[in-house]
Amino acid sequence: MKSRVIVMLLGTVLLAVSYWTGTPSREAIAEGEKPGSTPQQPLALSLFQLIATPDVFEGKYVRVFGFVRIEHEGTALFLHREDADHMLTKNGLWLAVNDAPAEGSKEAQVKNRYALIEGRFTAKKTGHMGLWSGSIDEITRMVPWEIRNAPPNGTEKPPVEATLHGEWKGGACQGTFIFKADGTYQLKQWSPGNYSLSGTWAIRWDALPPTLVLKCKESSHKEYVGRAWEMKVPQLDGESLSLAFNSATEGKETIKYTRVKKSAELKKAGESDYIKVEIRGKLRVTDKQQVALEIEELAKEPVYASVHDMRLAFGEDKELADLAKKLDGKTVIVSGSLARVPAERIAVKPTNYLSYIKVTELKAAE
Repeated sequence: MKSRVIVMLLGTVLLAVSYWTGTPSREAIAEGEKPGSTPQQPLALSLFQLIATPDVFEGKYVRVFGFVRIEHEGTALFLHREDADHMLTKNGLWLAVNDAPAEGSKEAQVKNRYALIEGRFTAKKTGHMGLWSGSIDEITRMVPWEIRNAPPNGTEKPPVEATLHGEWKGGACQGTFIFKADGTYQLKQWSPGNYSLSGTWAIRWDALPPTLVLKCKESSHKEYVGRAWEMKVPQLDGESLSLAFNSATEGKETIKYTRVKKSAELKKAGESDYIKVEIRGKLRVTDKQQVALEIEELAKEPVYASVHDMRLAFGEDKELADLAKKLDGKTVIVSGSLARVPAERIAVKPTNYLSYIKVTELKAAE
């Protein structure tokens, strides 16, 4: 009986010592080990979970995959590449990282690519103008997510094939490709002979980078008919395509193509015809000029900017106008449609017409 009393007293004393000395309880230790409580133990989640149930994961350290877009006032992680291309910001999370990454930095390695991101999630910060569904800060890991190897049994096409669909424009004599979803292609203005070709295309996945195989069925240059070309695809994203040739006839060369975008803004009601324009040059923001003040189309512009003396019109797009101010004096690439003002509406003479660009896209040249 006495021994049982002594054991109970000893247990009480140990418990008291443990309380006063601050020794953590099992519950406290377990809480510190829960996934998501530290950067070393992130929760493996999908972006769907974070966007749909933000309260559940508020303040947690997470590991997610998605498409990374890094640009001024638009750095974010999206569910899909298409969400980034169409700026569906609610399908993404703001990323608290450098939006002007240096070459070789972790940001540069994941720019315009699918990637793995680890950091702390919060729904309380929603990025520039509150456009996103939350943000990831305290980022500890950013790793490119490489495209997979050959699809199993050859039954499923990798996503990169869908990215190739559309129109791609090269430089002088490099032509313009049109890759269609049905596996056919067209090539216009190819080589100094300005030849046209058409046929079938396919992606071969026996090695990385993948190989693009073109088979010509029709051509304005008869010697091309029946021929096949194989070229590596070292780069393919929403904006850029690189094709590495290595053949006896075409030589060894890597050609870069740029996606031709079809903006809905270029097809407003009543505008059946338009001229698409892309200009590279130094952007200059100036004070209001007399010629602009006398023209209704330009008089209300929020900023007066030009490239190669070609005036730019931003309309009601305040974000583009603000971006122009920030890029003043820098080399930029401007995309849009060419517009002209009739002579009778121009006060300063002699001038037959004034051409300007209705801007749909503006970005710093890389």
